[in-house]
Amino acid sequence: MDASEILSQTRQAILTNTSRVAELVAAVEDPSAPVPNSIWTQRDVGAHLVSCCPLYIDIAQGVPSPIESLDPACIERETTRRNADVAETDPAKLSRLLVDGVERFLDATPHQPADAQIIFHGDFPSTVGGLTGTLLGEEVLHGYDLAVALGRPWPIDPADAVLVLTAYAPLFALCLHPERTRALSASFGIALRGAGEMTVRFTNGTYGLEEAGTGPVDATISADPVAFLMVGTGRLSRYEAIALGLLSAGGDRPDLGTAFFDFFVFP
Repeated sequence: MDASEILSQTRQAILTNTSRVAELVAAVEDPSAPVPNSIWTQRDVGAHLVSCCPLYIDIAQGVPSPIESLDPACIERETTRRNADVAETDPAKLSRLLVDGVERFLDATPHQPADAQIIFHGDFPSTVGGLTGTLLGEEVLHGYDLAVALGRPWPIDPADAVLVLTAYAPLFALCLHPERTRALSASFGIALRGAGEMTVRFTNGTYGLEEAGTGPVDATISADPVAFLMVGTGRLSRYEAIALGLLSAGGDRPDLGTAFFDFFVFP
């Protein structure tokens, strides 16, 4: 699948997931109620998704992201400030603001090629296709967070997870654990079941992303795409995923494969 087809599918997935997330946001009964395993309230989730839209529109139109890094402390400061800038607290109105914001993003980027260059957080070079996939990730993951808080189901389409992971893969370079990856040289062959393969190679602490089969690897990882996304973002224990048969490690260093997620700090 080429970049333009991936972008087309990502835009369609955003439309589908926007409706799902908006329904959850509108269903919030107590905006001040907490979200499990988060510093956010349920209202904050909606406000965050609303605030992402104008930011992503600016980035897509060539304005470098003002967010300095994906360091968790930096992201916490930025999201707290941006959430506070969204004055609305009524869930139904937040829901409408979310739908309107996503529609504006899609309307602002209909003809931009997938490989059009943009500057993402931390002055990291990316593309409109990558940015769009990252917005889909915001919806999929924070939709999950809100669904858990509300006690509602949140099935994630494996195809959507693959689109998000395609966008996230280059960005892992911004999420390196500074101590665990210092001087690290190791390689990982990653197979997303039913969705393709890639190679992640660390060379003296530098993260690199390659096509599968470009060279020998130290460890292999086979994973259900949804499980890989959820483990990688701290929403599912790797050991639970392994026990459920959704994740496995092999190769000469299977222990290294099991430890793969320890080399990153997701914001």
